This record gives sequence, structure tokens and C-alpha cells, in this order.
Amino acid sequence: MSAPNPTRRYGIPAFALTAVAAIVLSRRRPDVDLPTAWIVCMNLTAFLVFGLDKWLAGRQALRVPEKVLHAVALLGGLVGALLGMFVFRHKTSKRSFQWTLGALMAVEALLIALWFLGKFEGVGLASPL
Repeated sequence: MSAPNPTRRYGIPAFALTAVAAIVLSRRRPDVDLPTAWIVCMNLTAFLVFGLDKWLAGRQALRVPEKVLHAVALLGGLVGALLGMFVFRHKTSKRSFQWTLGALMAVEALLIALWFLGKFEGVGLASPL
């Protein structure tokens, strides 16, 4: 029997639960569109995944891979990831992780700025202004 794949073990459930929660939220609350529901749910997921990884680290268990932690931040959970880092004091001293998260933050800020400037209207994302 092969060793468990931590990316599949933690990544797939995290994204599947986020997708289901976002759909449920957007259907139960008509004033919340699906992209907004996704951002809310992904930030909660990111916060919880950082907490889970910290808990697993203390038990010498199979950890959440850094690529899953980066993916939840990149796919809309940056605020939750940052809160998780500081609330759980997790990954706060690992410089390579912080540099990558900082780069993701810069990319996300650029994308948000372009969205506000109306650069994505050609793909159906109108500027909120």
C-alpha cells in the first residue's frame, strides 16, 4: 500500500467544501453573489487550514503541504491565510514561505487593481466602480 498523498488528503476536501459552502451561501442569501460567497468561504477555509496544519505539526502527523497553504491564499483566501498565520503563530518564521505569500499578495493586489480599472470587462467581470 502506498503512502498517503497529503495534497490529495487536505487539498481536495478543502476546495470541495469551499465550493459547496459558497454555492449554499449564494443560494440561501440572494444578496450574496457566487464570487463573493467564494471569497468569504475561501478565507474561512484558509484560516482553518492554517490552524489544522499548526495542530498537526504539534502531533508529528502528516502535514498540510505548503502548496495547499499557498493555493488557498491564491484562490481568494489571502486574508484568512494571513489571519491564520498570526492567530496560530504558524509559518511566521519561515522566510521562504513568507516571500511566496508576499508575492501572492502582490499578484492579488494587481489583479484587484486591474478589476477596479475595468480591465476584465471583456471576460464578464465588470468593475465595481
